[in-house]
Amino acid sequence: MLGFFKRKNYQIMYESHWNSFKISNVENYTNFKDILEKQINLFWRNNVFIHKINHIEFAILSSHEDFKMFVNTNNISNEKCLVTINVNKLISDNSKDEILDKEKLEKNLFECLTHEFVHIRHWIFHQGFKKSYNLLITRAARRNSYFLKSNRGIKELLALIQNDLLVEGLATFYEKEREYSICEFERDYESYLHKIFSLNKILTDILNTQIKAFKKNPDLFIKCSIDEIGSQRICYDIGYLMIYSILLAFDKLSIEDLLDLSEIKFYKLYEESVSIINKNYHKEFKILVSYNSKKGIYDYSKYLNLIYKSEQIKNKNIGY
Repeated sequence: MLGFFKRKNYQIMYESHWNSFKISNVENYTNFKDILEKQINLFWRNNVFIHKINHIEFAILSSHEDFKMFVNTNNISNEKCLVTINVNKLISDNSKDEILDKEKLEKNLFECLTHEFVHIRHWIFHQGFKKSYNLLITRAARRNSYFLKSNRGIKELLALIQNDLLVEGLATFYEKEREYSICEFERDYESYLHKIFSLNKILTDILNTQIKAFKKNPDLFIKCSIDEIGSQRICYDIGYLMIYSILLAFDKLSIEDLLDLSEIKFYKLYEESVSIINKNYHKEFKILVSYNSKKGIYDYSKYLNLIYKSEQIKNKNIGY
């Protein structure tokens, strides 16, 4: 049984198993419900593009999983989309000593809504993204860890990272309204720089371990854990810096321009933006990510070459 709150072209659905949560947390529940409905209505009024979607459902649930809000790509179209909101995570992250910080929750909810609707906008109105992303998702299992049954699996992991740097970076950047500032960019660059080295280490360790495994047994594939990539929000934070860099250098670009970028154009534009910023502001920012120029601290082609090397070793041991 679901409780419904109807308004405009959206519907907020409260699942009935909330009763136990509601009884033990009456004040937090009531405050959360009021703030949520207010923020969704505010978001709806401020974002005309979502009026083009015939029906939007917000499913509110109480889960102990580590997420605040997400959209399922299987449930996104011009006709309908589903946004799942986790009350447990939102209340715990915005409370101190079990007292809900209403102002903090309002801000966090609006940021989460903005983030998820950038994804929805990307998905519905930009078919190139939908096609490439759907291909990746159907091929690769997005799990905390999985068995690499072939080098194709490793390639798909790399492709997902490349995709997420654009997709999650864009959504993270637009969570907040901001005036582009070299001071803010530099501060965040210094804060997140270590994450690109973490990504390099994680992937280099995976591939070097796989190469060693092939030397012993061409049929031996390692189990690779990618927990750190998600837990450190690497793709979110590095992607955010890449988007910020592009907009500092090319301030006339709109969100629509960025949503229309292919992955390769995104990486080329990012590299160009770093050169422009360094020249205009007399800085020495490093290129964090590159596609195949080898200029980035993390270079996609470097790992494709490591995969090729592992395949050569595997084939040699098999006797090809």
